Amino acid sequence: MQIDIEKFNKWFNFVFFEASRFVEEDTAKFKIKDRRADHFFASEAKHKMDTTTSVIFMSKLFNQADELFQGYSDNQVAFTLRYILEYEYFDGIAKLNNKKVPWPMQQVCFKSILNIYKSIFQVRCAHELSGGEHKSTYRLNILCYLFWDQAYGLAFIRKSLTNFLLGQRKTTPEFDREILLLFKNILTIPHEACQESALHGLAQYHMKCPQAVSSIIHEFLEANTAIPEQLRNYALSAQEGKT
Repeated sequence: MQIDIEKFNKWFNFVFFEASRFVEEDTAKFKIKDRRADHFFASEAKHKMDTTTSVIFMSKLFNQADELFQGYSDNQVAFTLRYILEYEYFDGIAKLNNKKVPWPMQQVCFKSILNIYKSIFQVRCAHELSGGEHKSTYRLNILCYLFWDQAYGLAFIRKSLTNFLLGQRKTTPEFDREILLLFKNILTIPHEACQESALHGLAQYHMKCPQAVSSIIHEFLEANTAIPEQLRNYALSAQEGKT
């Protein structure tokens, strides 16, 4: 599908320059400023677009993240990605499980997420973990670790995360295979922050595909015998659906 570049640029300018103004910059929790909430949602409504176009634009942004974010700080990148994942037009990346979006376009978006890990998280994240006792205070590391929590952020608030994962909100076999393949590919990135993020996502998906999740993590542990003990312990917990 041909992308309307002018419309994409307007969308990017909004999510990058406009939305970041409403994020609390003195906390790693990325909280929206309540006192500006009305203006925030009014501004967002002006830029609302159909779900399919939004997924296409996310795919383009993820695929070209290194180029589009060039010259911007890690905090700016973290704010923008967090906004897209959770708040963008009220559904965030949960749009990927929207049957209004044709499967080929969902698949393209899934594949583009891998580029975020390779071109942004692998390059910019500190070499430290965020789960367990030793939690990172670096915003981009926090976003990387909680990527899948952020992806389901508003879904959780709306009590649809459980529906999504337990199958009450049905996913197709193609959807399950694609997201599991994405987790598996992220685990091959030689960066502990990326690997921990994939393990965190797999732990969440354990309730839906326990055997597949266990197998992926087993293969990861067999192929990476020299990983830090903290990451290994985290992987063993994730293998049982725990983090």
